[in-house]
Amino acid sequence: MAVLGAGPAGLVAGWRLASSGLKVLVLERDDEAGGSWQGQDLEGSWYGRTTQSLLPQDHPLLDLGEELGLARPPFR
Repeated sequence: MAVLGAGPAGLVAGWRLASSGLKVLVLERDDEAGGSWQGQDLEGSWYGRTTQSLLPQDHPLLDLGEELGLARPPFR
């Protein structure tokens, strides 16, 4: 089974399919996984990659991201 895209939806889909016993390959065109979960630190402030970025209070999504191997954003 192949999943196209390693953003939040693709990672969760791949994780759920693999958890059900299927062999899964998640493909991503960018150098890093995470999609809208990605961002960058500019001069000490965290900026999300898109307008659908995570906030510090999004604990369930942040916990899932960590379970999937994504670093928790360095919120300030």
